[in-house]
Parts: sequence; structure tokens; C-alpha cells
Amino acid sequence: MSDSILTRFVSGMLFTGLGKVSVTVLGIIGVMITTRNLPPAEVGVFVLIITVSLFLGEITSLGLNFAVIKMIASREDAESKRKLINTAIYFRIFTIAVASFIAFAAAPLLFALFNATLQPNVLIFIPVMVALEASGKLLTAIYQGEFKFKLIGAINIVSSVINFAAIVIFVLVLRQGMLGLILAKVLSRLLAYGPAFFMAKIDLRPEFDRHLLRQMLTVGFPAQVIYMMSFVFQRADTFLIGVLLGPVQVAFYEVGRRIPDSIIDAYEAFVQVYLPFGSKLYANGEKAKLAKLLNTSLRWISFATLCASLIVFLFGGDIISLIFSETYRSSAVVFSWLMLGVTFILIDSTLGYTLMAAGEAKRIPFINMLMTAVSFAGYFVLIPVWGPLGAAIAMLLGIGAINPLSIYFIRRKQIAVDVSSYLKPLLIFSCFIMIIPSVSLDGFVDRIIMFAAFLTTNVLFGVIGTDDIGILQQTMKPIVTKVKQRMTPSVEAP
Repeated sequence: MSDSILTRFVSGMLFTGLGKVSVTVLGIIGVMITTRNLPPAEVGVFVLIITVSLFLGEITSLGLNFAVIKMIASREDAESKRKLINTAIYFRIFTIAVASFIAFAAAPLLFALFNATLQPNVLIFIPVMVALEASGKLLTAIYQGEFKFKLIGAINIVSSVINFAAIVIFVLVLRQGMLGLILAKVLSRLLAYGPAFFMAKIDLRPEFDRHLLRQMLTVGFPAQVIYMMSFVFQRADTFLIGVLLGPVQVAFYEVGRRIPDSIIDAYEAFVQVYLPFGSKLYANGEKAKLAKLLNTSLRWISFATLCASLIVFLFGGDIISLIFSETYRSSAVVFSWLMLGVTFILIDSTLGYTLMAAGEAKRIPFINMLMTAVSFAGYFVLIPVWGPLGAAIAMLLGIGAINPLSIYFIRRKQIAVDVSSYLKPLLIFSCFIMIIPSVSLDGFVDRIIMFAAFLTTNVLFGVIGTDDIGILQQTMKPIVTKVKQRMTPSVEAP
């Protein structure tokens, strides 16, 4: 694949990624404040509230967001786009209202399963959070379809900054506890998505096309099934830990998964660029270029996430104590295995989105059903025995079971998947993990040397090379030039 396409791809990812990085960094700092000022039980209940809100918002979209991305991107006619967007908005208003009602009515019964009682001032905000999260997803989908990646990054930055500032005010200064966390989340979404809706310049009209809606649901529903399987796969462990072990253990588990989840959230910036690019390449018959994009992405993703995993295996306890307080240090073991799980999840997701780009979304529900079945079996067997660690290991087993199937279906579409692009760094990582227990790594310098040896080994075996650095330099050059131009004061001619 030409460097120009890779450069455009990386450039788009940088803009959306900047927003996701701000969400990640400020989100982690926000959790630092939360874990140091709220008891674990309240932290656990807040995590469960967010999970329920996201689940209801996503399951009632029925694939509309995915359809909006694909169908807007494939249309050139302004009138057709307008009708599609209006139809999507009016249908989503209806489904959001249904989701919000369900949230308000069912929340007390649901949280009784977790041995948690919701106060009325907290309960009233749950349907509001469902509505805001769902509306934001649709707005982001519209921006994705129009390739407005800079605005997506801006929305994420604004939302994360406001959320962080509100946490400082409501939790740290005003001492509002869990209610303060909820208020921060609501305010951040309102003040980010509100202006973004007007910036989208949507030509809102009283028009609704039932035929177009059926078409959108037909296109998007398979992708929605994929996403919901993934969502259930990633969040069922939280529910089961809440039911079997209670909100306190949810808090310890969520501290262990906070950084891994942030990386998975940041991966959305990659998807926002990869899916449109991949769909266009396949539609144009450029399968070799799509294969190159896929294999390069798998190699970069596996290398970057395994570097992060090794850091956590080496420094996990110190990271937990530094960021979240010594109270949660016992979460370090779960943290380590969940970080390894990030590599598995992102590899699997990239393969899944490649199938989607190639028009094979119908294959993915079966793949994800198998993954979910294996993981669920592992959850019920391992969580009662090993607690939160059992959930982390069950997740790895589920993803490992379906990887060969994803490869098989992609290759049937004549897209050449190079499994060595991620197996090679995984094997190198495995060797280092087996070495660590047999050597003395008590000192900070010893662990740094071990990590440096890992990087060197990856370079020697060709996991990362000068071509990759060249692509990044080529991508960053125009961005750096623009920054320098803006920072350099203009000099008027005499």
C-alpha cells in the first residue's frame, strides 16, 4: 500500500486519537481523585450505573449508528444525506425515550441484585445519562460518516476537560460523593454534545422515510449484534462480580481494569478511521492495500499493547499504589492480566472490523457468540474460585478460541492476513514473561533493563523497523509545520 494512504490513515487517527488521549489521561486523574475520596462501595455502585446506562443506550440503537456511518460515507447527494440523517434522528429520539423509561423503572430492582440501594437523587439521573450517551453516539456517527475526524477529537477533548473539572469541584471541593461523579458526567456530555450538534449544521426537517429506516436497520443490525456481543463480553464480568461478590469487589476489579479500559476506549479513535478507509479500499477492489493496512495495524497494535503489558507486569503494584492509592494495591495482579487482554481484544476487534469492511458482518455474530459462550463458562467456573482474576483469565480464553475463525473468514474474502504480524510479538512477550519469575528484578533499574531488552528483541526480529518510523515522521511533518507557523509571529512588511 502506498505511503500516502498510510499517511492519511495515520493523520486521521492522530486527530481522533488526540481526543481519546485527553479522555484517557484526564479520566485516570479523575479516578485518582475518586478512589482517594470515595469508599470502595460507592465507587463500585457508580461503575455499575455507568455500565447499565451504556448498555441500555447501545442495545436500543439497533445498529442505527453503524448504518449512519456507512451510508453517509457512501452518499454524495446532499438531499439523500439530509433525509437519512433526519430519519435516523427521529427514530433515535423514540428509542432513547424507551431506553430512558426502562432505566428509570428497572434500576431499583436491578441494583438490588448487587446488594446496593440507590438514593432518589441518584436514581433520577440514570435515564438522563442513558439519553446523553445515546445521543452522543449518534452525533459522533454522523461526524464519522462525513469524515470530520477533527471535530470528533474536539468533542472528546471538551467532554473530558469538563468532566475532570466537574469532578474536582463536586467531589474534591464540595464533597458530593457519588452524586458528584454523576453530575460531572452529565455536565460534561451536555456541554460537549450541545455545541457539537449545532456545529454539525444538520438541516433538521420534519421528514421520516420508513423505507430508508428499514434499509438502515438491515445494514446496521448485524454490526450492532457484533458490538453488543463485544459489549456483553467486556462487561458481563462486572455484572457477575457485582452479583457474586458485591460492589466492593467491583471497585477493586474496576481499578485493575481502569487503564486497560482506557486503552480500549482510545482504540475507538483507530476504528473511526480504519472502518471508513477499509470499507472504501474493499469497495474499490483494492484488496492488497486493505491487507497491507490490516497487517500493519495488527503489528503496530500488538507491539504497542504488549509493551504496555510488560510495563504493567514489571511495575503494576507501584502504578496502582501511585495512581489509585495503596488501598487498591491488591488489584495489581488483575491489572497485569487485563492489560494482556487488551492485546487480544484489539487484535480480535481489528479482524472483526475488517470483516465488516469486506461486507461479511453476518459472520461476526457467530464468532462473537462462540467467544461469549467460552468466556461465560469461564466466568461462572473461575470467578467463584479466583475472584476478579478468574474473570480476566476467562476473557483471554474466550478471545483465543475464536481467533482462527476470524482469520478463516477474512481469507475467504481474498484478504491476505499475516498472522505473524501479531504472533511474533506475542511469542517474544511470552518468553519474557516466563523469564521474569526466574530472575531477580527487585530494583527499578533491573526492570528498566528487562523492558529495554524486550524492545531490542522486537527490533531485531523485525516487529518494528525504520519504515514504521518513516511513516510516522512523514505524518507528523505537516502537523509540526502548521504548529510552528502558528507559533511564529508574522512580521509585517515596512
